[in-house]
Amino acid sequence: GVYFATDSSKSAQEIYTKGSDMLLLCDVLLGKTLTVTTACNYMNLQNLQKKGYDSLFAKRETKGTGGVLYDEFVVYNPAQALPKYIVHYSKAGINTPNVRLVEQALAAGRSTQIAKHVLVPKRHIDLNDPLEIHFRIAESQFLRLKTAHNLKVRSVEYYINPVLVRQFDQEHDRMKRKYA
Repeated sequence: GVYFATDSSKSAQEIYTKGSDMLLLCDVLLGKTLTVTTACNYMNLQNLQKKGYDSLFAKRETKGTGGVLYDEFVVYNPAQALPKYIVHYSKAGINTPNVRLVEQALAAGRSTQIAKHVLVPKRHIDLNDPLEIHFRIAESQFLRLKTAHNLKVRSVEYYINPVLVRQFDQEHDRMKRKYA
């Protein structure tokens, strides 16, 4: 089958991209979809059609029953997929050192004061400005989720709570040790 995901974080994993830093954005005809919560290694086009379905949907958060972590769609007829775009991307985001710098600087001290930053869209992107990156991340998430057309982000309020940042970083370290 040909696998598709609704989450770029699923598709952009190294195991799938082989380091290409590219994703295909496709139109996919799902037709009548068979929903599963466990692996279906036996599935092929003939088996799917015998059951009266056109595609398979592996539901997210079913890893505990032998399923998947993220939503996956599978079509067994390549004509059901139309590649339309190749998205080229680079690895940058919330986990880059520049972005966490502001949070960690505040959390390093004993301050409990919450810092508020009002972020507004800019004409040019400065990937060395952690606040600019935070704006782009928030804007991107909002625009991805919108259901109405003609929405535009006017500003984003970015809060840094040093107490929560310290707790988060401690939990991150604990999980890193647990799963290392």
